[in-house]
Amino acid sequence: MIQDVFVVDASAHSYDLREENYAAGRYSQAVVDAFHGAHYALSPVGHRIPREHFARDWKLAETAKMLFVESHVIMSRR
Repeated sequence: MIQDVFVVDASAHSYDLREENYAAGRYSQAVVDAFHGAHYALSPVGHRIPREHFARDWKLAETAKMLFVESHVIMSRR
């Protein structure tokens, strides 16, 4: 909550961004690059994850911790 206002993340996903998980086709790398680019551009300094740590299999438990413990998000839809 921020000043008694509910903070809702309308959509949250855990992704497996490892190269071994890329679908056949030429766009897989571009999608991962776009995800990381958006993360890097929208995250404040000190919270940016280097690409080599970002492109991995994100587990549901760690995604939930980031959303509900480490941020102001109260509720999300998956």
